[in-house]
Amino acid sequence: MTAFFHDAQRQLQAQMGTSRIADRIESTRLRHAFNDTDAEIVSGAEFFFIASAAPDGRLDCSVKCGPAGFAQLLSDSTLAFPDYDGNGMFRTLGNIGATSQVALLFVEFWGDKRKLRIHGQASIARDDETLGRFAGAQLAVVVQVSDIFPNCPRYLPSLQRQKTSEFVDALGSHPLEPLWKSKPDLADFVHDRKAF
Repeated sequence: MTAFFHDAQRQLQAQMGTSRIADRIESTRLRHAFNDTDAEIVSGAEFFFIASAAPDGRLDCSVKCGPAGFAQLLSDSTLAFPDYDGNGMFRTLGNIGATSQVALLFVEFWGDKRKLRIHGQASIARDDETLGRFAGAQLAVVVQVSDIFPNCPRYLPSLQRQKTSEFVDALGSHPLEPLWKSKPDLADFVHDRKAF
């Protein structure tokens, strides 16, 4: 198993006098299986951020959104989420196909304002059983978790949730097309929507 902290992180911890607290957080907060609080955060999320790595080491970051519960725990160390129709660039899923390395960040901007980090190896799922879990999905991503740990929320702003996206409301029933797909410089290049 890979060490949780690499040499450059350890060096900064030593320089800043934080080695003892970093070690304590690792020994008491780092997990390799989801607990009840983690499950609550994941199942209530309507969005999370995901970072992925390209073969040359370039990083990419995206936000994934859906109805509450769109990210699902399949086991105590496996998480899955749908890939919905988007811009067709497949930056995140392409990186997953190439390197499988991902980092997910779940953030609550209201209530307890909890933050949860998840690292792991991801794969793309196309099987009917997995896709059947997610209305409107064109593909799904399955993450085998290596590290789970909370993150301090003290600097998070308090935001108010106002409404669900009409595109989320339409998932699995009557897909809506976003305005950008009809822009003159893009309209002739947009792929046909696959029936999901």
